Amino acid sequence: MFKKLRRKVLFLNMAVTTGVLLIAFGAVYLTTLGNTDNENQKKLDNVTGSFLHSVPNTSGNPAETPGDPAQGQTITSNNMVTSDYAPSFIITVDDNGNVIKVDSFIDMPETVYNEAAQTAWNKDKPSTLVFSGRSWVYQITPCVVTQQAANGTITQETVPGHYQIVFLDITDSLNTLRNLLMTFLFVGIIMLVVIFFISLYFAKRSIEPVREAWEKQKQFVADASHELKTPLTTIMTNFDVLEANENETIKSQKEWLGYIRIGTNRMNKLVNNLLSLARVEGMEVQADKRLFSISALVSDVMQSMSAAAQAKDLSVDRKIEIDKEILGYDESVRQVFTILYENAVKYADESGKIDVCVRRNKKGVICAVRNTGNGIPEKDLPHIFDRFYRSDMARSNDENSYGLGLPIAKGIAEQIDGKITVKSIERKWTEFILIFEA
Repeated sequence: MFKKLRRKVLFLNMAVTTGVLLIAFGAVYLTTLGNTDNENQKKLDNVTGSFLHSVPNTSGNPAETPGDPAQGQTITSNNMVTSDYAPSFIITVDDNGNVIKVDSFIDMPETVYNEAAQTAWNKDKPSTLVFSGRSWVYQITPCVVTQQAANGTITQETVPGHYQIVFLDITDSLNTLRNLLMTFLFVGIIMLVVIFFISLYFAKRSIEPVREAWEKQKQFVADASHELKTPLTTIMTNFDVLEANENETIKSQKEWLGYIRIGTNRMNKLVNNLLSLARVEGMEVQADKRLFSISALVSDVMQSMSAAAQAKDLSVDRKIEIDKEILGYDESVRQVFTILYENAVKYADESGKIDVCVRRNKKGVICAVRNTGNGIPEKDLPHIFDRFYRSDMARSNDENSYGLGLPIAKGIAEQIDGKITVKSIERKWTEFILIFEA
Protein backbone atom coordinates (compact mmCIF):
# COMPACT_ATOMS: atom_id res chain seq x y z
CA MET A 1 0.00 0.00 0.00
CA PHE A 2 2.75 2.45 0.96
CA LYS A 3 4.84 1.53 -2.08
CA LYS A 4 1.85 2.31 -4.28
CA LEU A 5 1.29 5.59 -2.47
CA ARG A 6 4.98 6.47 -2.82
CA ARG A 7 4.83 5.75 -6.55
CA LYS A 8 1.79 7.99 -6.89
CA VAL A 9 3.53 10.84 -5.05
CA LEU A 10 6.65 10.35 -7.19
CA PHE A 11 4.62 10.24 -10.42
CA LEU A 12 2.65 13.35 -9.49
CA ASN A 13 5.80 15.25 -8.57
CA MET A 14 7.57 14.24 -11.79
CA ALA A 15 4.51 15.08 -13.88
CA VAL A 16 4.24 18.54 -12.35
CA THR A 17 8.00 19.12 -12.67
CA THR A 18 8.04 17.96 -16.29
CA GLY A 19 5.08 20.19 -17.07
CA VAL A 20 6.77 23.20 -15.48
CA LEU A 21 10.01 22.54 -17.40
CA LEU A 22 8.13 22.13 -20.68
CA ILE A 23 6.23 25.36 -20.12
CA ALA A 24 9.36 27.28 -19.08
CA PHE A 25 11.62 25.95 -21.85
CA GLY A 26 8.79 26.17 -24.38
CA ALA A 27 8.11 29.79 -23.48
CA VAL A 28 11.81 30.67 -23.82
CA TYR A 29 12.12 28.79 -27.12
CA LEU A 30 8.96 30.26 -28.62
CA THR A 31 9.98 33.75 -27.51
CA THR A 32 13.41 33.28 -29.08
CA LEU A 33 11.81 31.86 -32.24
CA GLY A 34 9.46 34.84 -32.47
CA ASN A 35 12.29 37.31 -31.94
CA THR A 36 14.41 35.53 -34.56
CA ASP A 37 11.55 35.58 -37.09
CA ASN A 38 10.97 39.29 -36.42
CA GLU A 39 14.66 40.01 -36.81
CA ASN A 40 14.80 38.09 -40.09
CA GLN A 41 11.73 39.96 -41.33
CA LYS A 42 13.38 43.26 -40.49
CA LYS A 43 16.45 42.18 -42.46
CA LEU A 44 14.25 41.24 -45.41
CA ASP A 45 12.47 44.57 -45.22
CA ASN A 46 15.84 46.30 -45.07
CA VAL A 47 16.95 44.64 -48.27
CA THR A 48 13.54 44.94 -49.96
CA GLY A 49 13.35 48.53 -48.86
CA SER A 50 16.09 49.35 -51.34
CA PHE A 51 14.50 50.93 -54.35
CA LEU A 52 15.42 51.30 -57.99
CA HIS A 53 17.05 54.47 -59.29
CA SER A 54 16.72 55.98 -62.72
CA VAL A 55 19.34 58.18 -64.28
CA PRO A 56 18.13 61.65 -65.40
CA ASN A 57 16.28 61.71 -68.75
CA THR A 58 18.29 64.02 -71.02
CA SER A 59 16.26 63.41 -74.18
CA GLY A 60 13.50 65.75 -73.17
CA ASN A 61 10.89 63.10 -74.01
CA PRO A 62 8.99 61.34 -71.26
CA ALA A 63 9.77 57.69 -70.76
CA GLU A 64 7.15 55.31 -72.02
CA THR A 65 7.67 53.11 -68.99
CA PRO A 66 9.60 53.74 -65.86
CA GLY A 67 13.09 52.35 -66.13
CA ASP A 68 13.03 52.17 -69.94
CA PRO A 69 16.65 51.89 -71.14
CA ALA A 70 15.58 53.24 -74.52
CA GLN A 71 14.81 56.53 -72.92
CA GLY A 72 18.24 56.73 -71.26
CA GLN A 73 17.17 55.10 -67.98
CA THR A 74 18.77 52.21 -66.10
CA ILE A 75 17.34 50.20 -63.20
CA THR A 76 19.78 49.42 -60.37
CA SER A 77 19.45 47.99 -56.88
CA ASN A 78 21.15 49.00 -53.63
CA ASN A 79 21.32 47.93 -49.95
CA MET A 80 21.83 44.23 -50.71
CA VAL A 81 23.81 43.77 -47.53
CA THR A 82 21.96 43.66 -44.18
CA SER A 83 23.10 45.53 -41.09
CA ASP A 84 24.75 42.40 -39.64
CA TYR A 85 26.17 41.34 -43.01
CA ALA A 86 23.87 38.34 -43.38
CA PRO A 87 24.21 36.98 -46.95
CA SER A 88 21.38 38.10 -49.23
CA PHE A 89 20.70 38.68 -52.92
CA ILE A 90 17.97 40.07 -55.16
CA ILE A 91 16.54 38.52 -58.31
CA THR A 92 14.41 40.68 -60.60
CA VAL A 93 11.80 38.65 -62.52
CA ASP A 94 8.94 39.32 -64.94
CA ASP A 95 5.30 38.33 -64.68
CA ASN A 96 6.13 34.73 -65.56
CA GLY A 97 8.93 34.38 -63.04
CA ASN A 98 11.64 34.57 -65.68
CA VAL A 99 14.87 36.01 -64.37
CA ILE A 100 15.63 39.48 -65.68
CA LYS A 101 18.52 40.39 -63.45
CA VAL A 102 20.44 38.99 -60.50
CA ASP A 103 22.08 41.33 -57.99
CA SER A 104 24.31 39.26 -55.71
CA PHE A 105 27.72 39.26 -54.11
CA ILE A 106 27.47 35.52 -53.53
CA ASP A 107 29.31 33.26 -55.92
CA MET A 108 26.73 30.72 -57.05
CA PRO A 109 26.01 29.18 -60.49
CA GLU A 110 23.40 30.90 -62.64
CA THR A 111 21.32 27.72 -62.63
CA VAL A 112 21.01 27.95 -58.86
CA TYR A 113 19.67 31.49 -59.10
CA ASN A 114 17.20 30.48 -61.82
CA GLU A 115 16.04 27.47 -59.80
CA ALA A 116 15.66 29.59 -56.66
CA ALA A 117 13.63 32.21 -58.56
CA GLN A 118 11.35 29.62 -60.17
CA THR A 119 10.78 27.77 -56.87
CA ALA A 120 9.99 30.96 -54.96
CA TRP A 121 7.73 32.33 -57.74
CA ASN A 122 5.67 29.13 -58.00
CA LYS A 123 5.06 28.69 -54.26
CA ASP A 124 1.69 29.77 -52.92
CA LYS A 125 3.14 31.36 -49.80
CA PRO A 126 6.65 32.22 -48.63
CA SER A 127 8.56 29.46 -46.89
CA THR A 128 12.12 28.39 -46.23
CA LEU A 129 14.13 27.15 -49.21
CA VAL A 130 17.31 25.09 -49.10
CA PHE A 131 19.92 25.33 -51.85
CA SER A 132 23.71 25.40 -51.99
CA GLY A 133 23.71 23.80 -48.56
CA ARG A 134 22.14 26.88 -46.96
CA SER A 135 18.65 27.82 -45.74
CA TRP A 136 16.98 30.91 -47.17
CA VAL A 137 13.82 32.91 -46.64
CA TYR A 138 12.50 35.17 -49.36
CA GLN A 139 10.02 37.94 -50.01
CA ILE A 140 8.45 39.02 -53.30
CA THR A 141 7.69 42.70 -53.87
CA PRO A 142 6.95 44.85 -56.93
CA CYS A 143 9.90 46.79 -58.40
CA VAL A 144 9.82 50.47 -57.56
CA VAL A 145 11.73 53.10 -59.54
CA THR A 146 12.67 56.55 -58.36
CA GLN A 147 12.82 59.28 -60.97
CA GLN A 148 14.24 62.73 -60.65
CA ALA A 149 12.88 65.45 -62.91
CA ALA A 150 14.89 68.39 -64.24
CA ASN A 151 13.47 70.59 -61.51
CA GLY A 152 14.77 68.19 -58.87
CA THR A 153 11.41 66.62 -58.05
CA ILE A 154 11.74 62.97 -57.00
CA THR A 155 8.92 60.53 -57.68
CA GLN A 156 8.54 56.78 -57.13
CA GLU A 157 6.61 54.52 -59.43
CA THR A 158 6.03 50.79 -59.69
CA VAL A 159 7.64 49.16 -62.68
CA PRO A 160 4.95 47.13 -64.49
CA GLY A 161 5.82 43.47 -65.00
CA HIS A 162 8.89 43.65 -62.79
CA TYR A 163 9.20 42.01 -59.36
CA GLN A 164 11.97 41.66 -56.86
CA ILE A 165 12.58 38.39 -55.02
CA VAL A 166 14.80 39.07 -52.04
CA PHE A 167 16.59 36.05 -50.52
CA LEU A 168 18.07 36.12 -47.02
CA ASP A 169 20.38 33.46 -45.58
CA ILE A 170 18.98 32.27 -42.21
CA THR A 171 21.22 29.22 -41.77
CA ASP A 172 22.95 30.74 -38.74
CA SER A 173 19.60 31.65 -37.17
CA LEU A 174 18.29 28.11 -37.63
CA ASN A 175 21.51 26.68 -36.21
CA THR A 176 21.15 28.94 -33.19
CA LEU A 177 17.57 27.76 -32.64
CA ARG A 178 18.59 24.15 -33.16
CA ASN A 179 21.42 24.51 -30.66
CA LEU A 180 19.05 26.16 -28.20
CA LEU A 181 16.60 23.28 -28.60
CA MET A 182 19.34 20.69 -28.08
CA THR A 183 20.56 22.59 -25.03
CA PHE A 184 17.05 22.62 -23.57
CA LEU A 185 16.70 18.91 -24.31
CA PHE A 186 20.03 18.05 -22.69
CA VAL A 187 19.50 20.30 -19.67
CA GLY A 188 15.90 19.07 -19.31
CA ILE A 189 16.94 15.41 -19.28
CA ILE A 190 19.70 16.08 -16.74
CA MET A 191 17.32 18.08 -14.55
CA LEU A 192 14.63 15.40 -14.74
CA VAL A 193 17.11 12.71 -13.74
CA VAL A 194 18.33 14.80 -10.80
CA ILE A 195 14.79 15.77 -9.81
CA PHE A 196 13.73 12.12 -10.06
CA PHE A 197 16.21 11.03 -7.41
CA ILE A 198 15.44 14.06 -5.25
CA SER A 199 11.71 13.38 -5.61
CA LEU A 200 12.26 9.72 -4.81
CA TYR A 201 14.08 10.69 -1.62
CA PHE A 202 11.42 13.16 -0.52
CA ALA A 203 8.62 10.80 -1.54
CA LYS A 204 10.04 8.26 0.87
CA ARG A 205 10.40 10.96 3.53
CA SER A 206 6.86 12.25 3.00
CA ILE A 207 5.32 8.78 3.14
CA GLU A 208 7.22 7.83 6.29
CA PRO A 209 4.97 9.88 8.67
CA VAL A 210 1.91 8.33 7.00
CA ARG A 211 3.36 4.86 7.43
CA GLU A 212 4.25 5.55 11.05
CA ALA A 213 0.77 6.94 11.72
CA TRP A 214 -0.76 3.87 10.08
CA GLU A 215 1.39 1.52 12.12
CA LYS A 216 0.56 3.42 15.30
CA GLN A 217 -3.12 3.28 14.43
CA LYS A 218 -2.95 -0.48 13.91
CA GLN A 219 -1.04 -0.88 17.14
CA PHE A 220 -3.53 1.37 18.92
CA VAL A 221 -6.49 -0.72 17.76
CA ALA A 222 -4.71 -3.91 18.78
CA ASP A 223 -3.72 -2.54 22.18
CA ALA A 224 -7.14 -1.05 22.84
CA SER A 225 -8.77 -4.36 21.90
CA HIS A 226 -6.38 -6.18 24.22
CA GLU A 227 -7.01 -3.81 27.11
CA LEU A 228 -10.78 -4.02 26.64
CA LYS A 229 -10.64 -7.80 26.37
CA THR A 230 -9.51 -8.27 29.98
CA PRO A 231 -12.41 -6.50 31.74
CA LEU A 232 -14.87 -7.91 29.23
CA THR A 233 -13.60 -11.41 29.92
CA THR A 234 -13.95 -10.79 33.66
CA ILE A 235 -17.53 -9.56 33.23
CA MET A 236 -18.55 -12.40 30.92
CA THR A 237 -16.95 -15.10 33.09
CA ASN A 238 -18.63 -13.92 36.27
CA PHE A 239 -21.91 -13.45 34.43
CA ASP A 240 -21.73 -17.11 33.38
CA VAL A 241 -21.18 -18.05 37.04
CA LEU A 242 -24.22 -16.02 38.08
CA GLU A 243 -26.29 -17.55 35.33
CA ALA A 244 -25.26 -21.05 36.39
CA ASN A 245 -26.44 -20.30 39.95
CA GLU A 246 -29.62 -18.48 39.03
CA ASN A 247 -31.49 -19.84 42.08
CA GLU A 248 -29.01 -18.27 44.50
CA THR A 249 -29.74 -14.96 46.21
CA ILE A 250 -28.01 -11.74 45.23
CA LYS A 251 -26.28 -11.68 48.62
CA SER A 252 -24.77 -15.13 48.09
CA GLN A 253 -23.54 -14.04 44.65
CA LYS A 254 -21.95 -10.86 45.98
CA GLU A 255 -18.43 -12.10 45.26
CA TRP A 256 -19.14 -12.61 41.55
CA LEU A 257 -20.99 -9.30 41.34
CA GLY A 258 -17.94 -7.65 42.89
CA TYR A 259 -15.73 -9.05 40.14
CA ILE A 260 -18.18 -7.72 37.56
CA ARG A 261 -18.00 -4.33 39.26
CA ILE A 262 -14.19 -4.40 39.11
CA GLY A 263 -14.25 -5.26 35.40
CA THR A 264 -16.84 -2.58 34.71
CA ASN A 265 -14.82 0.05 36.59
CA ARG A 266 -11.67 -0.96 34.76
CA MET A 267 -13.37 -0.74 31.38
CA ASN A 268 -14.99 2.59 32.32
CA LYS A 269 -11.60 4.04 33.28
CA LEU A 270 -10.06 2.82 30.03
CA VAL A 271 -12.87 4.29 27.91
CA ASN A 272 -12.62 7.62 29.74
CA ASN A 273 -8.87 7.70 29.14
CA LEU A 274 -9.39 6.96 25.46
CA LEU A 275 -11.95 9.75 25.22
CA SER A 276 -9.55 12.13 26.97
CA LEU A 277 -6.77 11.17 24.58
CA ALA A 278 -9.07 11.67 21.57
CA ARG A 279 -10.04 15.12 22.83
CA VAL A 280 -6.50 16.38 23.33
CA GLU A 281 -4.87 14.97 20.18
CA GLY A 282 -5.16 17.25 17.18
CA MET A 283 -7.33 19.84 18.97
CA GLU A 284 -6.55 23.41 19.92
CA VAL A 285 -6.97 24.68 23.42
CA GLN A 286 -10.21 26.63 23.74
CA ALA A 287 -9.69 28.47 27.03
CA ASP A 288 -8.03 31.87 27.29
CA LYS A 289 -4.89 32.59 29.23
CA ARG A 290 -5.31 34.01 32.69
CA LEU A 291 -3.24 34.83 35.74
CA PHE A 292 -2.75 32.02 38.25
CA SER A 293 -0.37 31.02 41.00
CA ILE A 294 1.82 28.13 39.96
CA SER A 295 2.81 27.65 43.61
CA ALA A 296 -0.82 27.19 44.70
CA LEU A 297 -1.50 24.88 41.77
CA VAL A 298 1.43 22.59 42.59
CA SER A 299 0.54 22.58 46.29
CA ASP A 300 -3.09 21.63 45.55
CA VAL A 301 -2.08 18.69 43.34
CA MET A 302 0.54 17.43 45.78
CA GLN A 303 -1.88 17.75 48.70
CA SER A 304 -4.53 15.75 46.85
CA MET A 305 -2.11 12.80 46.58
CA SER A 306 -0.41 13.14 49.94
CA ALA A 307 -2.16 10.02 51.27
CA ALA A 308 -0.73 7.91 48.42
CA ALA A 309 2.74 9.35 49.03
CA GLN A 310 2.51 8.64 52.78
CA ALA A 311 1.35 5.09 52.12
CA LYS A 312 4.65 4.43 50.36
CA ASP A 313 6.63 6.42 52.94
CA LEU A 314 7.89 8.81 50.27
CA SER A 315 10.01 11.85 51.02
CA VAL A 316 8.69 14.81 49.01
CA ASP A 317 10.80 17.92 48.38
CA ARG A 318 9.24 20.95 46.69
CA LYS A 319 11.21 23.91 45.33
CA ILE A 320 9.24 26.71 43.63
CA GLU A 321 11.26 29.75 42.52
CA ILE A 322 8.28 31.67 41.12
CA ASP A 323 6.45 33.68 43.75
CA LYS A 324 4.32 35.86 41.44
CA GLU A 325 1.29 34.97 39.39
CA ILE A 326 1.92 33.94 35.82
CA LEU A 327 -0.19 34.24 32.67
CA GLY A 328 -1.08 30.91 31.12
CA TYR A 329 -3.53 28.04 30.74
CA ASP A 330 -3.94 27.04 34.37
CA GLU A 331 -6.32 24.10 33.84
CA SER A 332 -4.11 22.52 31.18
CA VAL A 333 -1.02 22.95 33.35
CA ARG A 334 -2.92 21.40 36.27
CA GLN A 335 -3.90 18.36 34.19
CA VAL A 336 -0.35 17.77 32.98
CA PHE A 337 1.27 18.25 36.40
CA THR A 338 -1.31 15.94 37.97
CA ILE A 339 -0.42 13.18 35.53
CA LEU A 340 3.31 13.66 36.04
CA TYR A 341 3.09 13.80 39.84
CA GLU A 342 0.71 10.82 40.00
CA ASN A 343 3.12 8.91 37.76
CA ALA A 344 6.01 9.79 40.10
CA VAL A 345 4.11 8.60 43.19
CA LYS A 346 3.00 5.39 41.48
CA TYR A 347 6.46 4.33 40.28
CA ALA A 348 8.67 5.65 43.07
CA ASP A 349 10.28 2.91 45.13
CA GLU A 350 9.21 2.29 48.73
CA SER A 351 10.63 4.95 51.07
CA GLY A 352 11.93 6.73 48.01
CA LYS A 353 12.05 10.41 47.19
CA ILE A 354 10.17 12.81 44.91
CA ASP A 355 11.61 16.21 43.94
CA VAL A 356 9.41 18.91 42.42
CA CYS A 357 11.10 22.02 41.01
CA VAL A 358 9.43 25.00 39.31
CA ARG A 359 11.52 27.83 37.85
CA ARG A 360 11.74 30.27 34.95
CA ASN A 361 14.07 30.32 31.98
CA LYS A 362 14.20 32.07 28.60
CA LYS A 363 11.64 29.67 27.09
CA GLY A 364 9.05 30.15 29.85
CA VAL A 365 8.34 28.05 32.92
CA ILE A 366 10.05 24.73 33.67
CA CYS A 367 8.29 22.27 35.93
CA ALA A 368 10.36 19.17 36.74
CA VAL A 369 9.17 16.08 38.65
CA ARG A 370 11.80 13.51 39.63
CA ASN A 371 11.32 10.25 41.52
CA THR A 372 13.70 7.55 42.64
CA GLY A 373 12.99 4.00 41.56
CA ASN A 374 13.68 1.45 38.86
CA GLY A 375 13.92 4.10 36.17
CA ILE A 376 13.26 3.57 32.48
CA PRO A 377 15.60 1.54 30.23
CA GLU A 378 17.32 3.67 27.61
CA LYS A 379 15.80 1.66 24.77
CA ASP A 380 12.31 2.49 26.05
CA LEU A 381 12.77 6.26 26.39
CA PRO A 382 11.88 7.07 22.73
CA HIS A 383 8.56 5.20 23.14
CA ILE A 384 7.53 6.35 26.59
CA PHE A 385 4.89 8.75 25.17
CA ASP A 386 3.39 6.16 22.80
CA ARG A 387 -0.16 5.07 23.53
CA PHE A 388 -0.50 1.89 25.61
CA TYR A 389 3.28 1.70 25.99
CA ARG A 390 4.66 0.49 29.33
CA SER A 391 8.36 0.03 29.71
CA ASP A 392 8.68 -2.96 32.00
CA MET A 393 6.84 -5.97 33.35
CA ALA A 394 6.00 -4.21 36.60
CA ARG A 395 4.10 -1.56 34.68
CA SER A 396 2.55 -4.12 32.32
CA ASN A 397 1.18 -6.09 35.25
CA ASP A 398 -0.27 -2.98 36.89
CA GLU A 399 -4.01 -3.31 36.40
CA ASN A 400 -4.48 0.40 37.09
CA SER A 401 -2.14 1.48 34.30
CA TYR A 402 -3.01 1.53 30.62
CA GLY A 403 -0.08 3.51 29.21
CA LEU A 404 -2.35 6.43 28.31
CA GLY A 405 -1.45 8.97 30.98
CA LEU A 406 1.77 10.21 29.42
CA PRO A 407 0.32 10.43 25.86
CA ILE A 408 -2.55 12.50 27.29
CA ALA A 409 -0.08 14.75 29.12
CA LYS A 410 1.97 15.19 25.95
CA GLY A 411 -1.14 16.04 23.94
CA ILE A 412 -2.27 18.65 26.46
CA ALA A 413 1.24 20.17 26.59
CA GLU A 414 1.30 20.49 22.80
CA GLN A 415 -2.09 22.24 22.92
CA ILE A 416 -0.56 25.05 24.98
CA ASP A 417 2.60 25.21 22.82
CA GLY A 418 4.60 23.41 25.47
CA LYS A 419 6.52 20.16 25.49
CA ILE A 420 7.43 17.32 27.83
CA THR A 421 10.81 15.60 27.94
CA VAL A 422 12.04 12.66 30.00
CA LYS A 423 15.37 11.70 31.52
CA SER A 424 16.11 8.49 33.37
CA ILE A 425 18.91 6.37 34.76
CA GLU A 426 17.91 2.75 35.14
CA ARG A 427 17.54 1.55 38.75
CA LYS A 428 18.16 5.09 40.01
CA TRP A 429 15.69 7.82 39.02
CA THR A 430 13.31 9.20 36.42
CA GLU A 431 12.57 12.86 35.68
CA PHE A 432 9.80 14.38 33.56
CA ILE A 433 10.18 18.04 32.56
CA LEU A 434 7.28 20.23 31.43
CA ILE A 435 8.15 23.47 29.63
CA PHE A 436 5.42 25.97 28.73
CA GLU A 437 5.15 29.66 27.90
CA ALA A 438 3.95 31.96 30.65
